[in-house]
Amino acid sequence: MKTDDPKRILGLKDVVLMSFFANLGIRWIPVAAGMGPSSLLFWLIGALCFFLPFALIIAELSNLYPEAGGMYAWIKHGLGKEAAFISAWCYWVVNFFYYPAILTFFASNFAYALFRPELANNERFVTIVVIVVFWALTLALLGGLKVSKWLTETGGIIGSLIPVLLLITLGGFSLIYFHHSMTSFSLPHLLPSQGMMSNLSALSILMFAMAGLEVVPTFAASVKSPHRTLPRGLMISAALIFVCYTLGTIAMNIIATPSEIQKTTGLISTFALIDGRLHITWLTEIIASLLSFAEIAALSIWIIAPAVMFFQCTEGNVIPPWLKKTNRHNMPIYAFLLQAILVTAVILLTTLLPSVADMYQVLVLMTTALYFLPYVLLIFAYFVIKKRGEKGSFILPGGNFGAYGLGALTLVALVFGIGFCFVPTPGMTPHALFVYESELVGGPIILVLLGTLLYTARRRHAA
Repeated sequence: MKTDDPKRILGLKDVVLMSFFANLGIRWIPVAAGMGPSSLLFWLIGALCFFLPFALIIAELSNLYPEAGGMYAWIKHGLGKEAAFISAWCYWVVNFFYYPAILTFFASNFAYALFRPELANNERFVTIVVIVVFWALTLALLGGLKVSKWLTETGGIIGSLIPVLLLITLGGFSLIYFHHSMTSFSLPHLLPSQGMMSNLSALSILMFAMAGLEVVPTFAASVKSPHRTLPRGLMISAALIFVCYTLGTIAMNIIATPSEIQKTTGLISTFALIDGRLHITWLTEIIASLLSFAEIAALSIWIIAPAVMFFQCTEGNVIPPWLKKTNRHNMPIYAFLLQAILVTAVILLTTLLPSVADMYQVLVLMTTALYFLPYVLLIFAYFVIKKRGEKGSFILPGGNFGAYGLGALTLVALVFGIGFCFVPTPGMTPHALFVYESELVGGPIILVLLGTLLYTARRRHAA
């Protein structure tokens, strides 16, 4: 296909910006800053053990197989259609709980932007905002990838880039104004001081704050010269994400001590602390307004990618044909509507039924473990592809030895991160611990079995 094909609307700039804004989570910066200067070491270890190896692997795979579906296509080439279907199924299902979580964060910021911070804790307000915004975005995104590109890039510049640059600038201003940093960055403070379990947990959190680079290759069919553009764009965006996380963490620790940040209850509370420290009365409301755009930017691509991967790229008759039907913008219209209905049901259930609401945190942890299953399948698929000797123009350093080494490093990091989803909170009774672990282990198993049964049943029906 020619690179001037009108369907290929994403250039290098678009791949960089969409990857950057879809994956940069500013809410992780106060989490890291609350750990103190040692979080800089964790950012570095996480980048070297997970982020960089994973970015290099998906850059190579996107160069070798520049096809629509991204992760689905790569796993299909390595492990076959069934494994690819299960990965796409998991990728789609976990977002039922991701969307409400990120939109709840949006609603809280929106309340501050309205100068009504008390609404952030108003259950009815949050529920209405979450449902209305999700449906509005879903209907808008039926307009196609051009709409998603505009929303992601415009919202990302306003809601992610400006707040991060503002935070870094305020860190520099604080250093000049107070003539010292509120947090010491001496060598002893840069080294972890807590117990092994706390350190490993912190490393796990920051590693997975950097996950998600695979989302833009889902739209490889819309990328100009994808075999060149995707690897370059992914590596550039990965570097930018790492720089923003580390500089943002340093800036926040210059302005406030880790203990002060730990006492805040969220991102906006942290900026309110900075507001008071620097006597900038307008900061909290401005940041809240900007961060609302950041959530819209991220959702503008995360609503589309899992649905396109699962409903549009799955081959054969596994998915009912009517769910694959697309509009003139090549968006799976009925799949989007089904997704919106299911997400609305999750939102209403967790709001209206207290018992379900109590289960929500467990469900989030359960789906976090499930989210990384496709990553594990991807690494095994990568090993199979390398064993077959398939090569593109983008080859990892060190040849096959380097590829296997990076793959193994990423796999260990994934297993390590998934394992920490199962670490219970202290003080649980034996009965509560049994229920907790059973739900976390049983939930992903049930969802994977449901996906397998769906695949088998539809294949038999088609036969």
